[in-house]
Amino acid sequence: MSKIVSEDSLRRSLARMSAEQSQDWLRPQLLARVQAALNPPWILDIDTTMMSGGADWKINKHFSLRLIQADWVYHHFGSSAILSNSVSSSDNAKIATGAVVRF
Repeated sequence: MSKIVSEDSLRRSLARMSAEQSQDWLRPQLLARVQAALNPPWILDIDTTMMSGGADWKINKHFSLRLIQADWVYHHFGSSAILSNSVSSSDNAKIATGAVVRF
């Protein structure tokens, strides 16, 4: 890239074009940016399941202690047959404690 065009310069140039001319210029510019993602055989099939729970000990109206919070998230990627060498599922768990402040 030898030069960066300012946004104002681009807008002035596009304003001088007719609608047909600007579409003829813009279409190949946009397609060139997304063509790499459009070429492979994509099937997006993701199933997500989440379970969460916890217990708080109320100190007063505005403050509680979170004794325990447990989260579990499972992802299943159904397109693993197309995407070779990929992970077909993910199983994650988190246990936390903390403070809760209510406003």
